[in-house]
Amino acid sequence: MKILKFGGTSVGNADAIRQVLAIIRDTEEARCVVVSASAGTTDRLAEAARAAERGDGDSAQRIVADLRERHAALATELGAAQVAAELDRLATSTATLLGAIALLHECTPRSRDAVWAYGERASSLIVAGALEHIDVRAEAVDAAGAIVTDDAFGSANPLMDETQRVVRPRIASIHRDGGTPVVTGFIGGTSDGVVTTLGRGGSDYSAAILAAALGAAELLIYTDVSGVMSADPRIVKDAR
Repeated sequence: MKILKFGGTSVGNADAIRQVLAIIRDTEEARCVVVSASAGTTDRLAEAARAAERGDGDSAQRIVADLRERHAALATELGAAQVAAELDRLATSTATLLGAIALLHECTPRSRDAVWAYGERASSLIVAGALEHIDVRAEAVDAAGAIVTDDAFGSANPLMDETQRVVRPRIASIHRDGGTPVVTGFIGGTSDGVVTTLGRGGSDYSAAILAAALGAAELLIYTDVSGVMSADPRIVKDAR
């Protein structure tokens, strides 16, 4: 099995996602895909959580509305209209949570993780739906029910034995049906099913956890630059 991980810029717009779809389709081995939130989404969700904690519920709701519209447009452009209702439910539940945070003027680490999880959940639905549109069977997998962690919200640690017991049959059942699992990066869940996050930049970590738990032959992390760079090449022109 190969684990294919795609970061935020790789799922940031329709053209980038079409490249992702081609890579997945052309990978002949059994594959498990891990996706990040689209570029900028987690920053916007962090902004929404901060606004809600200040009691500025209107600003928080505007951010969710913008993200809802962006994700819906992306799904439509990629022919993944069948996931529209699920995307809408996801946005609505996030908006409801932010409303509660604004009411209390308090955002606990547990609540923040639940808000931040929205981005990866939306990406996995969109990519899975887009794969289905090009006749590649796929299923979105929420890692809150696949990667088992402790309750250190914001920087959770995987419980590898439990994760292996949970994730192996889950992924195997999708493969048996000829499908490609599209797993949310960055997030996991406690043994009670409460969503956690693995820390910012945690999608690569998610992919490594899954690779270890599934006994994968290879983990491939795709990015929009030619390798590990000495600096951000969009800012530092002579980055090596």
